[in-house]
Amino acid sequence: MKNIFITREIPECGIKMLKDKGYNVTISKHKTPPTQKEIIKQIENKNYDAIVPLLTDKIDDKIFDASPNTKLFAKKATI
Repeated sequence: MKNIFITREIPECGIKMLKDKGYNVTISKHKTPPTQKEIIKQIENKNYDAIVPLLTDKIDDKIFDASPNTKLFAKKATI
C-alpha cells in the first residue's frame, strides 16, 4: 500500500478519493502553515511515497533530505 502525507487538512472528497484508490493517508493536524521543523518532525524516519504540502508550505532541500525515499512532492493549491 502506498503512503501519503498531507501537511494540512484538504477537502474530504480528496481524502476519500485517495483512500478509495487504496492509499494510506496521514493528515497533519495543523490549521496554519507548519514550520519547516514541524514538517520535518512529521516526515523524518517515515516511509511516505508522496507528500502533499499546501501551496503556502515552504518546501526546500531540508524537507527533501528528511524524507529521502519519498518519490513525489505535489503541492496542492488552495481554492
